[in-house]
Amino acid sequence: MRHRDGSLHGVEAVIDKDLAAARLALDLEADVLLILTDVAAVFVGYKTPGQRALAHVTVEEMERHTAAGELRLAAWGPRSPPRCSSRGPAGAP
Repeated sequence: MRHRDGSLHGVEAVIDKDLAAARLALDLEADVLLILTDVAAVFVGYKTPGQRALAHVTVEEMERHTAAGELRLAAWGPRSPPRCSSRGPAGAP
């Protein structure tokens, strides 16, 4: 942060690395952006009797799961394909 006198002061912050990577990929006009994680899968219906892992999905399928409230966006929103779709990352300028 910059003080009124122009000096700089460091602050703690959280960087949404996945969103930053998506923004950079768009700016670079990358053909593909892969975000890898050590988590086994994204689950719909997490911790319910209908829980199931999503192995291979399209952007449209992820958008449907998101709209249906089947994904916990706080945990998976940054990693879900709609954030990196051809329309650009959600919330990106």
